[in-house]
Amino acid sequence: MPRKPRAFVDGGIYPVFNRGNNRKSLFHDETDFSCFLTLLSRAQVKYALPLFHYCLMTNHFHLLVRTETKEGLPQCIHWLQLAYARYLKKRYRTTGHIFEERFRSPRIAEESYSLQCGRYLERNPVKARITRHAWEYAY
Repeated sequence: MPRKPRAFVDGGIYPVFNRGNNRKSLFHDETDFSCFLTLLSRAQVKYALPLFHYCLMTNHFHLLVRTETKEGLPQCIHWLQLAYARYLKKRYRTTGHIFEERFRSPRIAEESYSLQCGRYLERNPVKARITRHAWEYAY
């Protein structure tokens, strides 16, 4: 059964998230977090994708981005996940799927909701009881 095509719009705001396959860790140490952030920075520039908020948890990531063009978001996240999967497979000498499924990216219809979404992303480590305050979490 074919997948439904995604509908992206120019200038749309999207929360993007994905998790490790079987909920396994995507980030094992500081080097992994740093690599992902470096790749994310490159992807932002390469695909002109403004980033408003992000949160990297051990087994998943959240991004809040705006698309300049509707093609930019899928190309950017595809490149980011592929580059990071290659890094992990090489570093940890593994094979198989790294990410659980295609990234999810529901469109935010109202700009006011983007603030609530950003707040949710930044409070994710507090909700997971990793830190007591959002500003204490480095990623």
